[in-house]
Amino acid sequence: MENLQDTIILRFNPTTIEDVRRDLKLDSKTIAQMLDSFEEWISKQNHFTMKNFSEYFLKVILESIHVTLPRLLKNNYRVYMVKLTSDLGADTQLNYERAMILDGYACRISDIYIISSSKTVEVLTSLLKQLLSKKIAGRINVVKTLEELYEYVPKDMMPKDYGGNEVTIMEMYENWRSVLSTEENIEYLRTICNARSDEKHRLIGQYNDQILGIAGSFRTLSVD
Repeated sequence: MENLQDTIILRFNPTTIEDVRRDLKLDSKTIAQMLDSFEEWISKQNHFTMKNFSEYFLKVILESIHVTLPRLLKNNYRVYMVKLTSDLGADTQLNYERAMILDGYACRISDIYIISSSKTVEVLTSLLKQLLSKKIAGRINVVKTLEELYEYVPKDMMPKDYGGNEVTIMEMYENWRSVLSTEENIEYLRTICNARSDEKHRLIGQYNDQILGIAGSFRTLSVD
């Protein structure tokens, strides 16, 4: 069974890969087939300025795990923390940040816990839940104290800033900056930045009549 190696910024459970792939209905054979199809499709895109993508890069596109807190829950979900402040200036781009989190990171939200002792927050949350489906509303919870949150998120996973046993949020930030600032990562980003599309070379006309304007190779589609 494949295992992910722990790093200074990410730690995993022994069953992480197995559980994530099961959730996505993937296995090693299927992923290999997808990679082959992906590489073949890329090779036929004349407008791509870069075609020699590493297998690692293609694999990350197919299945990704992104983090905020270093450790995973027992069910292999990652805990993301967001703190709302009153320091919202003109440059704050809430819609952009939301898109980055939900679309860029492709999060599957299991539960949302709001820490607040405010009665107003509790009432507003209750009203909001009435507008949502039962399934979505059931994922939104309000807890009044950190001790109450520990019933759902183990204390030893939480940063010291929030009474937990993990490193502080600032230390997490410094660890991420240290890893992402290595020459290896910087060179990798420079290489990926060269992957562009030159629309002058896109093949469109000759495909329109043959396959409805979709050029390339695709996996078999089974329809019941």
